[in-house]
Amino acid sequence: MADNEIDAVTPGSGASKNSGPGMGKLLVVSLLASLVMSGGVGAGLYFVLQPQIAAQQAGDPDAPEAPQKSKKPPIYFSLDEPFIVNLSSQGTRFLQVTVEIMAREDAVIEAVQKHRPLLRNNLLLLFSAQTPSSIGSPEGKEELRRSALSELQSILTNLGEPAEVEDLYFTSLVVQ
Repeated sequence: MADNEIDAVTPGSGASKNSGPGMGKLLVVSLLASLVMSGGVGAGLYFVLQPQIAAQQAGDPDAPEAPQKSKKPPIYFSLDEPFIVNLSSQGTRFLQVTVEIMAREDAVIEAVQKHRPLLRNNLLLLFSAQTPSSIGSPEGKEELRRSALSELQSILTNLGEPAEVEDLYFTSLVVQ
């Protein structure tokens, strides 16, 4: 028989299907076929998933969600004593607000502690510019909270510090 032919094996003949001179070539051919097929499957998956990946990276809101990394636990930091300011109004009106910030990195909290006097100063100026009517509604208070958060992030960014203050909370707010 020629080397490239496969021997026929009959049951009970004692010959093994895995033996013979042509088996080596058959094994090589089947390995090559497996590699080509697995490469095709990998390429197929790439082309199927690539539009979704590109849409997520481009910020497409309709793109399917990618698994997110688990976030670090929040770290809360109080800006200590409450802010007490006179409001801009005809009569004498006061605002007292206690502020806490939330971040997920120690470096951000350290930057807030380091620049606490500057942050408190700018927040005092922001709070004192309010009027009773501007913070008289829940929407007005929420707008003030977002403005205070933006102010903190802006200051830290301008100072070259980590500015990932994730949120700012009013833990007490009194208008008199």
